[in-house]
Amino acid sequence: MDALKKWWALDEKAESTSADNPFAPLSDDQRRETLPLLTLAFGWGFLVTGLLVGAGLGQSVSFWPDLVVASFAGNFINFVIGALVGYMGYRTACNSGLLYKFGYGTVGAYVPVIFLALLLIGWQGIVVGAFGAAWAQLFSAEWVFYVIAIFAGVLYTVTTYFGIKGLELVSVPAVFILVIVGLYAMFANVTDAGGWQPFLAMSDTKAAQQPMGMVQAINLVVGSWIVGAIVMAEYTRFAKKAWVALAIPFIVLIIAQWFLQIVGSMGGIVAGTYDFTTYMLQQGMIIGGLGTILGLNIYTYFIPFIDLLANITPPLIGPVIVEYYLINKMRFQGRHTEKLPVWNPAAFLAYAVGAISTFFAPAWIMSSLLGLIVSMAVYLAAYYIGLAVGFERGYADAVDESETTP
Repeated sequence: MDALKKWWALDEKAESTSADNPFAPLSDDQRRETLPLLTLAFGWGFLVTGLLVGAGLGQSVSFWPDLVVASFAGNFINFVIGALVGYMGYRTACNSGLLYKFGYGTVGAYVPVIFLALLLIGWQGIVVGAFGAAWAQLFSAEWVFYVIAIFAGVLYTVTTYFGIKGLELVSVPAVFILVIVGLYAMFANVTDAGGWQPFLAMSDTKAAQQPMGMVQAINLVVGSWIVGAIVMAEYTRFAKKAWVALAIPFIVLIIAQWFLQIVGSMGGIVAGTYDFTTYMLQQGMIIGGLGTILGLNIYTYFIPFIDLLANITPPLIGPVIVEYYLINKMRFQGRHTEKLPVWNPAAFLAYAVGAISTFFAPAWIMSSLLGLIVSMAVYLAAYYIGLAVGFERGYADAVDESETTP
C-alpha cells in the first residue's frame, strides 16, 4: 500500500527534475535535440482524424481542386494558430497550463485546463474505440473489441505517463509504417478506379450527390486538429531553436495531416464509405492489419464532435495570444507566473463572447476562425477600456522589460 500511495503521490520537487517538468518552465538542459522532436511531430500528426476528415470530404467535395484546396486551407489556419502558440511555448519554455495562467490568472487557468482535459478524455475515448472496433472487424469477433480497446487504453495511458520519452519511443517506428501504408493506399485507390482520370470523374460524380460548401469543408478540417494547435506548446517548449518550434506545427499540420486527409479522401471516393477500415480490409490481410489501426467505424459520432471542437475551442487561446504578442510584446517570463493575478475576468468574457459568436457565423467565414477573432477583439477592447478607467491588472511583475528570451 505504501508503494501504491507513493506511485500516486505528487512530488513537485521531483517533477521539476523530470524530463517533462510540467509545473514550471523548462531549464536549458531539459530541452531536447532537434531530430527526436521532429520525428515526434510526424508521429503525432499521423492521427486517425486525418483519414476520417478526408473520407468525409471525399464524399461531398470534388477531389481536384476543391478538396485539395479546402484541406490545405484548413490545415494552414491550424498551422498559423499552432505556430503562434508554439512560439510562445518555445520563448517561455512553458506548457499550455502555464501559458493559460498568463491569460486567465493563476487560479482562473484551471478552468481552460480542465476544459481541455475533458475534451482530450473524449478524444482518447474515440481513438481507443477506433483501435478496438477496427481489429474487431478484422477478426469478426465482438469480444475482440473489448480486449483490444482495453489494451489500447493502457498503451495510451502508459505513453502519456512516461511523457515525452514514451511518445518518442512510439512515434519513431510508427512513422515509417504509416507513410508506407498511406502511399500504398493512394496507389491502390487510383488503380482500383481505373486510372487518374476515371478517379477524378468518380470523385465529381460522388460530390454532386451530396455537395458540401468550401467554407463548411474548411471548418471541418480546422475542427479536426484545432485542439492540437492550441496545445502546441506541450511540444515546442522542448525546442532549442526557434525554427524547430515552427517546424513542429508545420510537420504536424501541413505535412502529416494534409497527407492523411488526401489518403482518406481517396479511400472514401473509391470505397464509397466513410469507414477507412472497410476499404483497407479489402486490400488483404497484411495491409489490412496495418491499415485498420488507422481506421475508425464510429464516424457518425466523430463528425459532430469535431464540429463542436471547431466552435468552442479556438476562442480559448485568443486572450493568451493577445496578451503575449500585442499587449506585453513577448516580454512575459515563464518563471514569473506566481506573480500574475489570481483571476482575469476579461479573458473569460472574451472566451464566452467568442464561443457564442461561432453559432451565428455568416456563410462567408469559418465559424472556428470567427470565434478566435472575436475573442481576441473582445479581450483587446477590454484591456483598453481597463486602461481608460484606471484598472490595475497586476501583470507588471511578470513582465521583464530588459529580457526577451527565457
